[in-house]
Amino acid sequence: MNKRTKDRVLQSINFTTFYLTACKSVSKIEDLNRFFKEKKVITLDDEDTVKSIVYATERLSITTIVFCTMTLESFINHYGSLKLTKPYFDDCLDKLDLKSKWSKIPKIVTGKQIHKGGEAFFLFSNLIELRNKLVHDKIKIKKETLPEEKDYLWETDAYDALKCVKLMIEELQNIDNSIYTDWIL
Repeated sequence: MNKRTKDRVLQSINFTTFYLTACKSVSKIEDLNRFFKEKKVITLDDEDTVKSIVYATERLSITTIVFCTMTLESFINHYGSLKLTKPYFDDCLDKLDLKSKWSKIPKIVTGKQIHKGGEAFFLFSNLIELRNKLVHDKIKIKKETLPEEKDYLWETDAYDALKCVKLMIEELQNIDNSIYTDWIL
């Protein structure tokens, strides 16, 4: 097995592993939410349980968001390295930001672009924004105010991240039906 083949195998293992990690996190969020579905009335006695569920859900949402972003980056790098020459990919595309890779690589390979006006690209833009907030966290000094809804991560962010992966892969498959999609659940 030559180095390029080994790199391709490792990349394919990466995006599937990243995606399965994100799926497992969402599954755990769903398990945690069973508490709320099974409990008819939540009382003060449940306060500690509710707090731990909310905290765990936020951690699992972070995992899902980061791993879905990693999935999409790994997949587009894998796709580009399979479809383009190594020198061209390495010299011209490898260092692009993730949104640019998803815009340029399919266009170069197929002559067509991913649809940027649809739900997939909207969720993709939101996913990158959330991931950047998490990974490039900066301390903000603000006047004392109550936190706003946008300051929190919600389980819907995790669900949207997983949906984004599926929709972006579908968008790519719409313009290049040769891509392998059996790894998406």
